[in-house]
Amino acid sequence: MSLDLIRDCAARVAWFASYERVDRSQISKVIELFESNPTVSNVKVVEAFILRQFSRGEFGKGSTRILIQCLEEICKQSKDEKQIISMIREFFTLMRWLYDTLSKVKIHGSPRFDIKFDDLINVIVQSI
Repeated sequence: MSLDLIRDCAARVAWFASYERVDRSQISKVIELFESNPTVSNVKVVEAFILRQFSRGEFGKGSTRILIQCLEEICKQSKDEKQIISMIREFFTLMRWLYDTLSKVKIHGSPRFDIKFDDLINVIVQSI
């Protein structure tokens, strides 16, 4: 299990979602859909929902791409379904916390696909 992967993915998705002005309710809907049936097989349903919301203009291109890539990467980290579910939950928790924080601070510049969790924390702290 890669804690760095979970943290870095959460940072990337949160920054892109904030930058693209994804509504907080959309983040909540993704999490709620996953939690309605927290299984690895449900991840593809969640991804289909994210794509649908992208097609409706609810998610931007960057946040859609990174969110789906991150879910796919997390699912590859283990063969143990309980461990994967736990990792996805941790990812969603960190993503929401960072997204909520980013909605309250102004960060200069565009989001980066290669941002690391620790680097985003430092950027946020410097912006406060």
